[in-house]
Amino acid sequence: MNGFFNLLFLASTSLLPHDSFIIEADKAVSTHEKLQLSGHVKIESGPLTAESTEASYAQDKNSPLFLNVDVRLFIANYGQISCDSAFLDPAQHIAHFKSLTAPVTYKDIKNDLYVEASKMALSLSDNNQKLKSFTAHKNVKAFWKYGLSCEGEEALFDPENHTLMFLRPHIIAKDKMDVICQKAFLDIKKNSLSLENVTGCLEALDNLHVVADNLSYAAPLITLTGNVSLSMPLKSGKAELTSIHTCVVNEALYTIHLQPIPSKYIFLKTPYGTVKSDSIDLLYQENEGEYKIQKIILKGAVEITNTFSFKDPETLVNRYAMAHIVEVDCFEKSITLLPLEKQRVLFLDDEKKVQVSADALAVSYKEGEEKISGKGAVRMLFTKSESLRFSGCFYK
Repeated sequence: MNGFFNLLFLASTSLLPHDSFIIEADKAVSTHEKLQLSGHVKIESGPLTAESTEASYAQDKNSPLFLNVDVRLFIANYGQISCDSAFLDPAQHIAHFKSLTAPVTYKDIKNDLYVEASKMALSLSDNNQKLKSFTAHKNVKAFWKYGLSCEGEEALFDPENHTLMFLRPHIIAKDKMDVICQKAFLDIKKNSLSLENVTGCLEALDNLHVVADNLSYAAPLITLTGNVSLSMPLKSGKAELTSIHTCVVNEALYTIHLQPIPSKYIFLKTPYGTVKSDSIDLLYQENEGEYKIQKIILKGAVEITNTFSFKDPETLVNRYAMAHIVEVDCFEKSITLLPLEKQRVLFLDDEKKVQVSADALAVSYKEGEEKISGKGAVRMLFTKSESLRFSGCFYK
């Protein structure tokens, strides 16, 4: 008999007490241990609004809530999560979502982004008023515009910066590409894709266009066009390549070909100085999942400005060079400069007042020592036409 009197039935829409949530439900059944909600259940807390047909929580006014059956969670200014069940814990500032049948889904309300996974979780600020992070786990798939999608076992969504990071993902484009990367970043706000894989972080911005074709190759041929940039880690910092319009990654030949924006140069910025070139090819090697650059080949009107010493990156130097082809061997630590036909390689050390005009130039770095040597017919002074050509590039 006592059990009967411990039940309280609330009919029609009622506002129920809770320290962390505003809760409305069509029907509630109360016992000593918990409150069972059904009908149209609506829960609000900070940026979160959840709806379900079944929910329950302990009589403690700060207890977690359990939502079941047709759960929909709306995150203010971000998007909507749909799932079978959810767990909201205001004390721990977390929420967990899972589904037994169809995947948990997230739809971004402002951007063309759709994410599905077996489980999702989010964390709020200490006062539960702001979304801090959002993760997706197991069988994660993200579908983005440009026919691009990512698949992986874990994805981290930064709602503040509108970025989605995948760990060890498969990148898929146009139903033809399937490439495993170390990390992948989708920046929804900037409309950009970043792939951390072969050489560092490859990023495409703005009018991103991704094409992949593995019909004629042992591995996909990936083409990214738009405003592309590449950042490569170095021991003394990083190298950045910008003003790239087209990037072609040939995984079968282990090469990356970079073409500039029309009527522009590709710019390579390193801790030692800058280089501009008509095109750049990167040759890399793979060893047990690690990728390392083997060679860098610069072609076209190559102009090199060497600002800091290779031996000591803190020592200022003023050295300049012009060539048509520059080959950098990262393993051998050597650089070869070659001219266009009927032209010569030009080199100037402004500090030491040294001029070199040669058929070719070789630079090597062995055991911390730098050696520069001219090849073929070598002159230690520029001609008048060479001086004009040199000053037209570096002293504009």
